[in-house]
Amino acid sequence: MTDFATTEFDAVIDKGMLDAILCGDNSKTKCQEMLNEIYRVLAGDGVYICVSYGYPNERLHYFKRDHFNWEIKAEKVNKMTTSSLPVVQNLQDDPDYCHYVYVMKKLDGPSRPAESEHEESKH
Repeated sequence: MTDFATTEFDAVIDKGMLDAILCGDNSKTKCQEMLNEIYRVLAGDGVYICVSYGYPNERLHYFKRDHFNWEIKAEKVNKMTTSSLPVVQNLQDDPDYCHYVYVMKKLDGPSRPAESEHEESKH
């Protein structure tokens, strides 16, 4: 990802990438490399949204590193279903039949000029 500038993005959305990396070889190191790079490319007030199957007790410690200055929120979201079958409806109460959405908001403050400031500096 080094092709991207530091603080280039206002948001990064991850649906399953963290989970996929944690299933592979050398997963803890690769996970930290990924999170370090996400943190680097996020603007000072940027947001990282991670949708995962991992329970908070299995994921939060990756996000709570000392060098990450961000506010972390975790929400459980039931998987959507279009089935009215009772067996499927009963799964809505099953903790394994959901996703977890982790939202990390960087607290370093704005690191890029606002669009209007950027436009004014061109004139």
